[in-house]
Amino acid sequence: MLLLPNFAFIFTGQDTAVITILKRVVFLIFALSLILLPLGFLRPKIYFWLLFPLIPLGIIDLFIIKISGTQSTAMHYYAVLATNYNESIEFIESNLYVFITGIFMVILYISLAINLNSDFN
Repeated sequence: MLLLPNFAFIFTGQDTAVITILKRVVFLIFALSLILLPLGFLRPKIYFWLLFPLIPLGIIDLFIIKISGTQSTAMHYYAVLATNYNESIEFIESNLYVFITGIFMVILYISLAINLNSDFN
């Protein structure tokens, strides 16, 4: 789930970080290693629950990649989190698919985390 923004950035990004094939391959290896490397020493179920707070950031990142073609920065997150209630409702009404996709991602992530075995086998 948390690799979705990285895959979206690799395939649709307009940034110089993924402008060439070599940079895309290196970015993919780096993204995979950041997510999958801790599985070598953490139990999968614990790791899933530790990553759960990052799901909203992944949803925001997917939307930013969709509208701008670049990866998100701290200012993107601040702009999203610093909006007032009326602006949030207006955004959700105009981009309902983003909200529904986000809800679906959270439900899918929780169901995967609950059904995951807690051993290394």
